[in-house]
Amino acid sequence: IGPLEPEETRGYVLHRLKCAGATDKPRFQEDAFVAIHRASGGIPRRINAICDRLLLLGFLSEIEVFSQVEVDEVAAEVNDKPLNNITGVDNERLLAPAAIDESFDDADLAQLSVDEKTASEVAQAISGLQVRKNDERLIRLERSLLRLERGHSIMLNLLQRLVNAARVRSSDSDVPPPQDK
Repeated sequence: IGPLEPEETRGYVLHRLKCAGATDKPRFQEDAFVAIHRASGGIPRRINAICDRLLLLGFLSEIEVFSQVEVDEVAAEVNDKPLNNITGVDNERLLAPAAIDESFDDADLAQLSVDEKTASEVAQAISGLQVRKNDERLIRLERSLLRLERGHSIMLNLLQRLVNAARVRSSDSDVPPPQDK
């Protein structure tokens, strides 16, 4: 299957939810569908990966209505991209191949000279970018760990309730049934 158009992406997500038995929950705002298409490029496999993680986020965080914010957060995690809202830098524009001036290919870099102060400032800025990148990764890992911990807590709670229900049922079966008179 080739990439889907934005409206096809919307229909695809709604169809998959219906097949999974969803009725009125979860719900998606229109901007969420746009964000899913943008993040996935309309490729069904990527749509599935993003929506799978999105639904997990919804379950763990008790979110019933998804917007672009949640989709962007999940897409950044799935695609392992830096989160723009943390750094304040438009990473897509910065890393795009068009941002690289191809005229440097023929330049004689040995002819360039930079004073020590400027070189130091540039080196610090580059180092700061690497720290930000590492910080972003740590933030994503911490978020993932929090989600996992919350999921484990929910599962343990459910297991405890099952064990308690089984104990009650077991103790009820030990009591002889009432005698008819």
